Amino acid sequence: MKIRKENGFTGIDIAISVVVIFIFVSLIAFLIYSFNSSSKEVEYKSEAITIAVQEIETIKNEIDFDSIRGNTGSR
Repeated sequence: MKIRKENGFTGIDIAISVVVIFIFVSLIAFLIYSFNSSSKEVEYKSEAITIAVQEIETIKNEIDFDSIRGNTGSR
């Protein structure tokens, strides 16, 4: 019985390695994309909340609540 000496990599070894590396690179790229998307979404929501609060404060400052309630200024 002759035993073959194994020299180097076979085509199957290289193909499996390429597939595994491709899967890991794809997974890492997807995670980076998801993280970036979610951070942008949080940034947009934060900006929207800031604008909404500013508008609410502006409206509150412009309204004369005493005239709406019918108060003449004395309690």
